[in-house]
Amino acid sequence: MQKPSNSSAPEKRGTLPTNEVTLAIEQQQERMYVTELEQDVESYLATVTGDEVTVRNVLTYGLSLDPDKPTYADQARKLGPAVAEALQRAGWEKDARRGKQRRTTYRRRQG
Repeated sequence: MQKPSNSSAPEKRGTLPTNEVTLAIEQQQERMYVTELEQDVESYLATVTGDEVTVRNVLTYGLSLDPDKPTYADQARKLGPAVAEALQRAGWEKDARRGKQRRTTYRRRQG
């Protein structure tokens, strides 16, 4: 017995053209859930007057973590990557390691 032809069957999914992939990624990022941490980072960044910030600045001044507490290193290790990602989403670009302690800095994206 032959199966009837079903013209409404879904087409095979292929890859999207590059321009459509870029658009899809942008739209997906717009729909992403904004975490409380991201909100706190953005609130802190709104108070920054210069064009340069470090993850440590955000942890200390934006999230009120006390670097003198014994729990700071563990908290910074856990939160650091999420803070770095939030900085980039907020329009800051990873710049370079600067200063005596070679901390990675982020600069406000120009344009």
